[in-house]
Amino acid sequence: MFAWDMTDASLSEHVTFQGDGGPACRQAGVCGFNGTVDYGFGGIENGDLEVVLLHRRHRVQTFAAGEIFENSLTKATVNPPGGGPACTEQALHHVEILGVRRVGHRIRVGFHDPRLFTGPIRSYCTQPSDADLWHARALPYLWIGSRELHRKHLTLSVSTTRPFHSGPFAGQVAFQATLHMRRIRIPSFLLQFLSGL
Repeated sequence: MFAWDMTDASLSEHVTFQGDGGPACRQAGVCGFNGTVDYGFGGIENGDLEVVLLHRRHRVQTFAAGEIFENSLTKATVNPPGGGPACTEQALHHVEILGVRRVGHRIRVGFHDPRLFTGPIRSYCTQPSDADLWHARALPYLWIGSRELHRKHLTLSVSTTRPFHSGPFAGQVAFQATLHMRRIRIPSFLLQFLSGL
């Protein structure tokens, strides 16, 4: 089992979007809408990430999880067609659930997985959701290589700008994230529990 304490982290996400003008856009009634969504945090209260590899004969079972406790802000500004007043909303968030899984010999860390929880960029305005961006693969992953698993200190960083097209919306996502982690020891009782699974 590998476990890390999150010593610091930062995240910045800027989404620009508009209705794509196609049949899905007309059916959803979002043609002419456009706007931006910003989400992020510059520091954290605490966080952790765990990866459990259980060897069962010729198979390896993986259990993994991660979370960050922070004070983040989501700001949405959406302009309707025809030049009417914009829809604006701001919302505070206090946790980011990380999607962690083993892919080959590496560990993949992802953000805003809609299977885990309701994503942080959602608002009451007309806009794409976290699920839209996730399914369009607009958000990057962080990767931990097999050699990095044994390091005492680990920094993961990613910065991308990607287009997306999902449902009735199209746009672009600029995303940056950095995680600083420190390897921690696993309590013996937890190791005994996991070995009995």
